[in-house]
Amino acid sequence: MALILCDIDGTLVNGASSYGTTMVEAISRVYDAQVSVDLNEFHGSTDRLVLKDILGRYGVSYDNSSLDDCLRLFGELFPENPADINIIPGVIETIPILWETHKLGLVTGNVEAMARKKLRLFHTVDMLLDNYFLFGGFGGTDPHETRADLIPLAIVRAAEYGWRGRNNQTFVIDDSQKGLAAAIEARVVPIGITTGKYTEAQLRQTGTEHIANNFIEIPDLIKRLCDKL
Repeated sequence: MALILCDIDGTLVNGASSYGTTMVEAISRVYDAQVSVDLNEFHGSTDRLVLKDILGRYGVSYDNSSLDDCLRLFGELFPENPADINIIPGVIETIPILWETHKLGLVTGNVEAMARKKLRLFHTVDMLLDNYFLFGGFGGTDPHETRADLIPLAIVRAAEYGWRGRNNQTFVIDDSQKGLAAAIEARVVPIGITTGKYTEAQLRQTGTEHIANNFIEIPDLIKRLCDKL
């Protein structure tokens, strides 16, 4: 058995144009400030870091309490049924296969409310995609700024669901350079996937050895890696 921690954007789903407009609205309500957000600048980051970056650019003063309030509102305002979000090919077929044998969790830069709304848009034959991921680390909800800090947090939460494995049995699946670099920093096994904006060569620049071209390749890849342990 392995612990598999999945990123969301670019790994499980694609598309989230409502991200920018929702964050702009949350900032306007909490800070009474008018800003603009280009999501392409922040791929692989966390919502907490994105918010701090934007507020800093516009000279908006903040403290931890107001950051938490804004991120909470951001998750609440994010639409329940955003029309532009699509499932990555192979995810619906593959997640139930992984779930039968392994522990599944999330490591995402999203606030948890937004992450759950995205995953609840899709379902397998048996249940909503969201229900396969009972725990995780969430970059806007948890008080951590970086993905490297979210990974140990997700592992601790996995223990509450019976996980007793080692770091070399923990795999992070991510389409971004930042996510894979965080896995290496956290001393777990990174698996790159080329379903996002980065090529295989770009993902390998992080030092990641294992790359999948689509999600359907993941079960066999993890089996081969586990067999070597």
